[in-house]
Amino acid sequence: MIERFFAFVGSAVLAFANFLLIMACWDFLQIGGLNKSDYKGLHQLLIVYPLIGEYLLIGLAAICFVAMVKGGFNKLKSFDEEGLMVDLVAGLALGLVLGLVAGLALGLALGLALGLALGLALGLASGLGEEFR
Repeated sequence: MIERFFAFVGSAVLAFANFLLIMACWDFLQIGGLNKSDYKGLHQLLIVYPLIGEYLLIGLAAICFVAMVKGGFNKLKSFDEEGLMVDLVAGLALGLVLGLVAGLALGLALGLALGLALGLALGLASGLGEEFR
């Protein structure tokens, strides 16, 4: 029990330390203000490595916490990798299609409405402007 607790605390502390590293890199590379940055270029992608590490450390902390609650790492359920990949691809495809359809429908509706209103207003102003000349 105590090993799982220290594994959880250790991974949480590492995640917090990595978060502080990310904040220091963010300030040093001036990523928040790209217009004011003296360091413009591909080297700003160096922030990607600590971000990936942060996700891994947060996942490790979550696994350690669940193992602590369940009573051991060997009591955690395994997962089917093929089913996970199929569901991941299916979820990504479904999200892409639904997002695309929703974006197209919203874009079409807004485009038609704004085009109609703008065309009507400009046509009316142009037509009335010629009438009064």
